[in-house]
Amino acid sequence: MGNRSRRQGEMQTSWGSLHKRRSRRSIRSAVLAKTPDHYGPIKQAYFSPFLLVYGTQGDSLTSEVNLHHARLKSFAWWIRGNGYAEILPDTEVTPNLMETHNLILFGGPQTNWITKKIAPKLPITLKEGRVTLGKKTLDSSQLALQLIYPNPLNPKRFILLHAGTSLQVDSSLGGSIRLGTLYSGAGLPDFILYDESLKRKGWGGVLVCGFFDSHWQLKEELLFYKLGSSKDISVE
Repeated sequence: MGNRSRRQGEMQTSWGSLHKRRSRRSIRSAVLAKTPDHYGPIKQAYFSPFLLVYGTQGDSLTSEVNLHHARLKSFAWWIRGNGYAEILPDTEVTPNLMETHNLILFGGPQTNWITKKIAPKLPITLKEGRVTLGKKTLDSSQLALQLIYPNPLNPKRFILLHAGTSLQVDSSLGGSIRLGTLYSGAGLPDFILYDESLKRKGWGGVLVCGFFDSHWQLKEELLFYKLGSSKDISVE
């Protein structure tokens, strides 16, 4: 615990310095926009250097499961991409690494320190037992999310989040390989929200998915709902 607290303290100091530098450059006030080289969807997180970052803020079992998901993704990259993907714990990602890499995050705000730090700045947010999608809040401990978005700590790079609304879902679906991207013709959009039925029904377990608009915000006409679910999940 002592080493973890010390590493987090060092990271908070270095990230605080990064935040001040970026404030001086007015990055925080800049309006996000999709561009020809920075537009998504999910698969684009793998088009430039990336790191697989697993959460270590839960108990030892949860951290091991997050690491397992990262290892599965690394193995898939080795098989399909013919390359090696570096795996790091959340406590070892530095501002310098964020300048040069996309971050593939495993674990929600309750287990991944980086996810917790950026969660308030995402258009879709996860908390224990709850997901907020625009103005709509869904209370469920059985939801999982994949989402690509410009990294709020460095908008020139992406984060790709794999997370659930509970530790149980984080473990079973948070890094789901059932909705993979590492193959030719993979057609995943900017985000996918799904539940446990994904294990049995595949795409039938997806509640809502879609694309962000040209400013990386939710827009109703760019969303696709599971039949019968749009009434409950509409973002407007």
